[in-house]
Amino acid sequence: AAIAGNRQRPSSSSSSSLDDDVKDKDDEKDDDQNEDERRPRRGGHFLEVALHFTEFVPQEFTNVAWAFARNGATYPGLYDAMAQAVLAHAARREDPVGNWTRQELANLAWTYACADHVDPALLALLWAAIVDKAKTTRRSWTPPPGEGGAFGGGDNVEEWALPKWGFELTEMRQLQQVVLHLRYEARGGRASNLADVSRAPPEFLGDLRRALADVRPLPSRAQKEVAQIAVELGFEVSPEFVTPEGLSVDVALLPASNRLGLEFDGPTHFFRNDPQRPTGRTRFKMRLLRATGWRVLHVPYYDWNDLDDFDAKRAYVRDGLRHLRRRQQSPAAKKLEEEDAPAVAIKAVCDDDDDSPKDDLEARDAYSTLKVAELRHLCDLRGLDRTVKRSAGKKARSVLEARLRDHDASVVER
Repeated sequence: AAIAGNRQRPSSSSSSSLDDDVKDKDDEKDDDQNEDERRPRRGGHFLEVALHFTEFVPQEFTNVAWAFARNGATYPGLYDAMAQAVLAHAARREDPVGNWTRQELANLAWTYACADHVDPALLALLWAAIVDKAKTTRRSWTPPPGEGGAFGGGDNVEEWALPKWGFELTEMRQLQQVVLHLRYEARGGRASNLADVSRAPPEFLGDLRRALADVRPLPSRAQKEVAQIAVELGFEVSPEFVTPEGLSVDVALLPASNRLGLEFDGPTHFFRNDPQRPTGRTRFKMRLLRATGWRVLHVPYYDWNDLDDFDAKRAYVRDGLRHLRRRQQSPAAKKLEEEDAPAVAIKAVCDDDDDSPKDDLEARDAYSTLKVAELRHLCDLRGLDRTVKRSAGKKARSVLEARLRDHDASVVER
């Protein structure tokens, strides 16, 4: 009922007839048929839901989009149809999305990013409303005494996120992932969307990054074991590392500039009824890490639990890291190559194995549309020098644009 927006369901008679047809067809299949082939086709679900889009209210739009994205459902037609319905719904109102809650705005923006589906008109509508609501709340907020600081808040982001910007901590984390998706990953080279996002108040963008980076990790025993094995293999490690973009990595291998890490994916990263299939949220994080230049060895719990002893686990991690570092010649990498232990089958997900098409860097370049102050802010976010010497004889804009493009090129190369 929730996924269909509490709209009218098919009659019991038609449902029974459909179920009987499916059952009859299943009975005709051989017993040794692949389990995946026995599963009902999911396409019918979104077709049924799409019939009711014109009747939806904001919460129903966000509920449906969130459910499909979290389940990793890739139906471009669904997201296209929903975007058109949301835009039509907004066009009928004097204040297009004024009655949408902050949670609804953040959820819908996040689900489209999670699904790797960019609709320029919908994004512009949602982001404008998000920024407007954030600015409205910010104007009436005063930092507590002694906590003004550079960011206007204390170290505990959860305490000031809501009163300062009007968004819950979870919603701010979602919005930072939307920013990262547009900046590094969004397919199709929609430069205007990146420019729109970058025009949000720099303070707001900085706090979004702080919110995503504000993690309170509780590492599992298996995660600690993976980190210890990496140390024994000769690596220096940084557990629970936070990247400059705000993403967390279970175990980063130092120096962090190599952007190489390990992630132990426990049962919560997978579906209960399909325990070897990552959730949409997990796959979204994998994509963001890869898009920001990280190569990560993902160690799923079902592989780890099947390894008989410590030596087998050590060989598993060693061979996985050898695969990731095959192009590097550091002392640690050479140590891995010289190891004489027997190899084990590597089923862990290595991000280098992704064969999805890489976006053309120039197609994503929106720097030419930004103001100098915005270019300086982007340099701050990426840890680049924002100053330009007048004696250099070059315009500040061209120098800053070149730095940002060189940074992006190095990320793509890594």
